[in-house]
Amino acid sequence: MTESVGASESKREFNTVLNNAVGEFGKYQLISILLLAIPAACSGFMAGDYIFTAARLPHRCVVPMCDGPEPEFAPDWILNAIPESSTGFDECSRFVNLTNDMDTSLGDFCPASMFDRNRTEACESYVFERTNSVVYDFNLQCQEWLRALGGTLNSLGAMVALVIAGYISDNLGRRMSIVFFGFNEAMTGLIRAFSVNYAMYVTLQFLQTAIGGGVYSASYILATELVGPKYRVLTSATMSSAFAVGQMYVGIIASACFTIGLFARAIGGCLAKINKRKQNLP
Repeated sequence: MTESVGASESKREFNTVLNNAVGEFGKYQLISILLLAIPAACSGFMAGDYIFTAARLPHRCVVPMCDGPEPEFAPDWILNAIPESSTGFDECSRFVNLTNDMDTSLGDFCPASMFDRNRTEACESYVFERTNSVVYDFNLQCQEWLRALGGTLNSLGAMVALVIAGYISDNLGRRMSIVFFGFNEAMTGLIRAFSVNYAMYVTLQFLQTAIGGGVYSASYILATELVGPKYRVLTSATMSSAFAVGQMYVGIIASACFTIGLFARAIGGCLAKINKRKQNLP
C-alpha cells in the first residue's frame, strides 16, 4: 500500500513539473511527437515486409515435351498435362508421360493423349508467373511451411524485443532505446537484402525484430510521457496511426520494386537514413 501511494505521488509530481516547465502541450511536444512518429512508422516496415519478401508465387511444373525454351505460365493445353485444382491447376505435380517422343507436327498444342491421366508425378523443375519473392530465389516452391517460417520468426522476434526494450528503456532511457533499436533495425535489414541462402534470410528476419523491434514501444511511451494527461489519448492515436502509415508505405515501395533484393535494400536504406535523424530527439 505504501509503495502504491509513493508511485502515485511520484507520477503526480512528474506531471506537475512537466506542466510547469513546458505545459501540457505546446511547440516542444509537437516537434517531439513528429520526430517520434518517424521511428514508429519504421516499425511498420518490419511488421509487414515479410508479406512481400516471402510472398507466395503462382507456379507449375515444367512439361518437357510441351514447354519451349521460354515457357508460357498458363498455355491453352495446360490442363492436358497438369491436374486441375480449385485454384486452376496443380502447382506441384503433373501427369506422367505416356511417351517421350514429341510429335512436332502438333505445333504448340499438347494433347491429353500424350499423358497417363490416372498417374501423377512430382515436378522436376518449375515455371513461375512472377519471380519477386524468396520462394523463387531460394527454391521454396511446394514447401509452404518453410515459406511461412519467416513470418513465424518475425513474430517470435517481436516478443524477444519487448523484453530487451523494457530493460534498455528503464536503465538507459527511452531515447537511447530508440537509437539502439533503430540502428539494429536498419543494419539487419540491409544485410538481409544480400542473403545468400534461406537460412541466412530467416535468421536475419528474426534478428531484425528481436534487436530492432523495440523502437515502436520506446517511441510510443516517450511520446505519451511528454504530454499532459489530457492529451495522451490523442498522442497515443497519433503514434498508432504513424505505425499504420509505415505499413502502407511498405506496400507502395513493394509495388515499385521489381526484385525482392531491391525491395529489401530500399527498406533498409530508408531505415538507415531515418536513424541518423533520431539523434535530434529531445
